[in-house]
Amino acid sequence: MLAIRQNLLDTEIMFKISWIQFAQLLAYAAIMGSCQIIMAKASKQIGGNIAESSLVSGIFSSYWLFMALFIYAIATGIWLLILFSVDIRIAYPIASTSVIFASLLQSYLDGRFPPTSYWLGIITVLVGLTLINQSSR
Repeated sequence: MLAIRQNLLDTEIMFKISWIQFAQLLAYAAIMGSCQIIMAKASKQIGGNIAESSLVSGIFSSYWLFMALFIYAIATGIWLLILFSVDIRIAYPIASTSVIFASLLQSYLDGRFPPTSYWLGIITVLVGLTLINQSSR
C-alpha cells in the first residue's frame, strides 16, 4: 500500500511542470521544427544528386542531411533530459508544436504566409497547450 501511495506522489510530482520546463519543451519543438526544414532541403539535394549519380552517392554527398542528423542527435539528447523530469503525457503534446514551428518557418522563408484559418488553428493549439500546462500545476 505504501508503494502505491509513493507511486501516486511521484506521478503527481511528474505532472507539475515549471515555466522553465515549458520553455525547454518549446525550445525543443523549435529545434525539431527547424530540423524538418533542413531535412526537406536535404531531400531536394539528394534528389538532385541522384539524378547525377547513384542513390548511395546522392545520400553521402548531401551536407544538408548530415546537418539535419547532427541536429536530430542534439535534439534527442535534449528530449531525454526533458523526459527525466517531465511526464511524457505532458511533454509530448507540447513537443508536438514542432509542426507549428516548421510551417511558420517555411512560410517565412517562402515569403508566403498562411490564411486566417491557419492562425485560428495555431491559437487553438496554443490555448490547449496552456490548459494542459495549467491543469498540471
